[in-house]
Amino acid sequence: MNSSTRIILLAACFTSRFAHAAPGSVSPPPDSITAEGLSHADASVITFSAPANGIPTAKMVDGPLLGNGDVGVTISGNPDALCFHIGKNDFWGQQSQSPMAVGQIRVLAPALAGAPYKATGDMRRARWTGDFAKGSSGLSVRSFVDANANRLFLTLANTGTTPLDIAVRQGKGEGGPTIPMQVNAPASPVLTGCEQVGARRWFFKGKTSGLAVLNRALSQNEITALAKSAHDKTKNFDGTNVEPLAAPAVSTGLTVAGWILVDDFDPAEANYLVSTGEWSKAYSLGLSGGHLRLSINGTFVQTDAALPKGNWIHVAGTFDGKSMKVYLDGKPAKSLGSEGSDGLSFVYAPDAGLPDARTVAMATRILGVNGDRFTLARGSKRTLVSCIISDLDAKDPVTKAEKESGGMTEEKAAVCAAAHEAWWANFWGKSFIEIPDKVIEQHWYSSQYVLGSCSRAGKVAPGLWGNWITMDKTAWHGDFHLNYNFQAPFYSVFAANRPELASPFFDAMNQSIPRGLRIAKERGWKGIHLPVSIGPWGMCPEGDRADHAQRSNTAYAALIYGDYWRATRDKAWLEKTGYTYLRETAEFWTDYLKFENGRYVIEHDAIHEQSGGGGRSGVSSDFNPILTLGLVRALYRNMLDMSEALGADADLRPKWKDILEKMSPFPTQERGGKTVFRYTEKGTAWWPDNTLGIQHIYPAGAIGLDSDPKLLENSNNMIDAMNRWNDYNGSSSWYAACARIGYPPEKILTGMRSMYDKHSMPNKILYFGGGGIENVSPSAAVNEMLMQSHEGVLRFFPCWPNTLDARFGTLRADGAFLVSAELKGGIVSDVKITSEKGVDCTIVNPWSGRKIQVVRNGTKAEIVEGDRTTLKTKVSEKLELAPM
Repeated sequence: MNSSTRIILLAACFTSRFAHAAPGSVSPPPDSITAEGLSHADASVITFSAPANGIPTAKMVDGPLLGNGDVGVTISGNPDALCFHIGKNDFWGQQSQSPMAVGQIRVLAPALAGAPYKATGDMRRARWTGDFAKGSSGLSVRSFVDANANRLFLTLANTGTTPLDIAVRQGKGEGGPTIPMQVNAPASPVLTGCEQVGARRWFFKGKTSGLAVLNRALSQNEITALAKSAHDKTKNFDGTNVEPLAAPAVSTGLTVAGWILVDDFDPAEANYLVSTGEWSKAYSLGLSGGHLRLSINGTFVQTDAALPKGNWIHVAGTFDGKSMKVYLDGKPAKSLGSEGSDGLSFVYAPDAGLPDARTVAMATRILGVNGDRFTLARGSKRTLVSCIISDLDAKDPVTKAEKESGGMTEEKAAVCAAAHEAWWANFWGKSFIEIPDKVIEQHWYSSQYVLGSCSRAGKVAPGLWGNWITMDKTAWHGDFHLNYNFQAPFYSVFAANRPELASPFFDAMNQSIPRGLRIAKERGWKGIHLPVSIGPWGMCPEGDRADHAQRSNTAYAALIYGDYWRATRDKAWLEKTGYTYLRETAEFWTDYLKFENGRYVIEHDAIHEQSGGGGRSGVSSDFNPILTLGLVRALYRNMLDMSEALGADADLRPKWKDILEKMSPFPTQERGGKTVFRYTEKGTAWWPDNTLGIQHIYPAGAIGLDSDPKLLENSNNMIDAMNRWNDYNGSSSWYAACARIGYPPEKILTGMRSMYDKHSMPNKILYFGGGGIENVSPSAAVNEMLMQSHEGVLRFFPCWPNTLDARFGTLRADGAFLVSAELKGGIVSDVKITSEKGVDCTIVNPWSGRKIQVVRNGTKAEIVEGDRTTLKTKVSEKLELAPM
């Protein structure tokens, strides 16, 4: 209850189209990778022909997506009532144990009621443009979330032939598009002296006189008259007692007023005078850290200073259907969250008074406008800017938000826009792909855009729904699910040469190490063990023991650490960030594994949530689940590599090697006359949905093109038997697993295209009735089809139809290599490799039976031959390969 929020909007009329590079054109020189990435991103504009449907939602939004890795914005509403929903990755509720919606900006243009909906999402510049016209009225809206600061900019431009009246509204996160905001409280007794929740809480300490509730907003003159009334009949509240108060039904107007004398208050808590329930519902008047505060449906306004103790004061709070105000002794009080001449504002702090409660401030200004209404002359435009600051961004988020918004000018806004575009130009310049199927290609670019918009180094990681949170209570807590959901969005970022996008993942997992150590110790294990559901800062939404009988969660999360290490070979990261988590995970498994009959086995580990008779925290009868067998193999392979790189834990390596050598084999069974994998050796044999049966292949990486031919045969049989081409939870792993084992590429592309055609929302997120940002990860399959570096062996177009031309630029391979190549007319050409760390590079000869000319830093060097060769490299060395 002790935060404030102000908002600004900014927009401008903008549309653009750029020509796509001609398919099959000659591969550009290496220094033009950036231009290629920009060109393909330009060609991936998303068209929206109707407003978003069903927002606010507890799940994934279907509207346009904007974001800077922290703040996320999606847009809903018709042209006459556009609504910009604002979320933020670090705005989590302590009581809800989930990310919460921050607020909304609403742009009202009544003249456009019934106008056709026409909008575009420009991924290249990370902005949304709406162009709306009806009769002589026209409005162009350009919006973007600043890539370099937590600001939402809107530019509103009149594209019609007559003046256009505009009104701007703001509000708390999950309210619907109805304007004006309504209270909707029935006539009933309300409580005075506490918050009316459960057994009552946050009691007022002091005296009151004449408290009353009216269903209209009193004028200042009326409130001044009340302030002159007597207050000799008092009720004393000692911090435990409460009193009922009759109140009328309240809808579009409200006044709560009376005399109070404050004996005491807690600077970190609330103390209520009048309450109709939980503070974020209906209305209340009380103190927040001593500040007088009026709250309606979670939106509130409060005095900028605490009230004095020991003196009688007349207090009042009013709401006229549009704005909220608080009064002291009959005069409007200087306040935070009130409507002012310099902009719009509101405040939202859902857990004030609780330890580690988050505070967010939103400050909005319409540049050059006094108030919230203005008229756009023909050909004119207005800029709005909203600054969204949390207590993790600044110690005093209110002051920072107000200072940033108050200091914004048109000139500064233009500078911000240019810097924003430059950030995204750098982002798109990291890599590119070009393939014949433009639908699949667009989804590859949109997957990178989504991750670039919702994940950023130094910020809190995105949950299930990214930073596009439009309701306070989201499905499945909107949290970090460790049995695939939290990891899956990052599957594609390493090969796509954007490994930095995974940084928030490591922060979240490392913050959970203390909890994981405690949970494991309490259950008699070593190392760390975590439940399925976690959050930032060690949060645990479902409780310590809710692992759904699965022991695999920490090992599953460890995959992303291994992916990052192999892709970057960054020793500084490994020492500072990566090694501790994996070391503790290995400690758990070294303790948990049992050695029986010459092999290591895994007991009581559910392959699927609660399978094998295991409840949420029970014991499963599943034995040797196939996924965990793959995860444990990946864990110890990575530990051996990482420990050797750091020169650490040499005494533990013999044990790790022994585990790898003697791990139980993957269980198998017969189905349809063919040998396929069994989900567990004992226990659950098969599962009718999901793709757990192939996740030991991908993402665990236990099987690849160099694996035993029998394993590869079983893997291909498993794909046929499972037939999960449209899977609720499986798209993130299914297609990449197919590519990893060399399944017929034509079938992979056909299945992928069919999935995108059937299940894509307008914003290109896949939707199967559930699922969030993890549904961008099928793009990882495209990386695997074009280039593989599994187990340190580099392959070009290993699972791509030889009849389809394709190109890629600076995809990232294991060993910290940046790789480019083209396939044209069935022939590989223009192979380029940059070695960032100078490690050996093993390649499969893309020109079977021919020698290879190696060019190093532009100079012809050695000639090599054979189906497979290992090339020595130096740090930053550039290699080009050509057939002889």
